[in-house]
Amino acid sequence: MHRTLKAETTQPAAPSRVAQARRFDRFRVRYNFARPHEGIGLAYPSALYVPSSRPFPSQLPDVAYPDAWTPRHVYGCGEIVWRGYRVWVSSVLAGETIALDECADGFWSVYFGPVLIGIFDERRRRIRPKPLLAKVTEGARVLTHARAE
Repeated sequence: MHRTLKAETTQPAAPSRVAQARRFDRFRVRYNFARPHEGIGLAYPSALYVPSSRPFPSQLPDVAYPDAWTPRHVYGCGEIVWRGYRVWVSSVLAGETIALDECADGFWSVYFGPVLIGIFDERRRRIRPKPLLAKVTEGARVLTHARAE
């Protein structure tokens, strides 16, 4: 699918964003309504589509965090303010609330809802992404790193 999408919409690229968007729209219509797919018995995806019966809320409920965690609002630029400094988190989370939970001296686990998204290093004022999992050594408040398995 991606090879076909690339070949039909981006090689060569359209001269403007609007023209490029039109190419993607035409591709989507052709791909779903006018092009049979081998993987589904030469049917069209639009013929097999069934909307979900599960209702989807117009607005998701606010995320609740434990009282001991420190919530922070993620601004439109993807940053939070931590002790007077701006720290970049992710523009994807703009407008959301994240929470920090101290896991070692100067290190904080960063959560969006129940999901650990990274470890905040207070001294360097940066968030290390989730692939470096944090482990707090028993007794000592020292952070060690282990690769995710």
